[in-house]
Amino acid sequence: MQNFNLVVSTARDFETQAETELWFNLTALGDPSPIIYKSGLQGLILAYTSLPPRKIIYYIQEILATKDPNFIQFIQKIYPIDSVVATEIPMIVDATKILVAENPICQIPDSKFRITIRKRNSPLTTNEIISVIAHEIPHPVDLKNYDWNLQFEIIGNTTGIAILVPGDILSPLQEGKATIYPREERFLD
Repeated sequence: MQNFNLVVSTARDFETQAETELWFNLTALGDPSPIIYKSGLQGLILAYTSLPPRKIIYYIQEILATKDPNFIQFIQKIYPIDSVVATEIPMIVDATKILVAENPICQIPDSKFRITIRKRNSPLTTNEIISVIAHEIPHPVDLKNYDWNLQFEIIGNTTGIAILVPGDILSPLQEGKATIYPREERFLD
């Protein structure tokens, strides 16, 4: 099982260029030795950085929105990952419960959440994962008006889990420009 805290998508056959672009950005932001993995799937790269993943996303969004909208050429999306476990329902449930218990946004009473599953090369069905997770989280599910998104990146026998709010995903090509979200306390040094 590989450890990663970034899932990066790119166009098919542009994985090498996206890896180079990601490595350049991570080292420029201060990671002396980012680790970038080939996922074995076309258009998908995994990476581990010693920097906070959301801070990286914020700074790249800031560059795209204020300085150079063409700063990113090959990366289509970057998703931060909070926890990586084996793709087994009990392990996914346990890791999810820990993340929800530790994340401040999940402690807001009456907050609503959404579950997003991106599944590749796994025999697990989306419904079996959703039904177990939704039952274990003490918040209402709302697919349209949610406060936070519980995202699962299932890649074969490895699953990345993240609790996401607006601004946590880098998507430079969406609507032709990046959106910059207000700087939050979690990004301050």
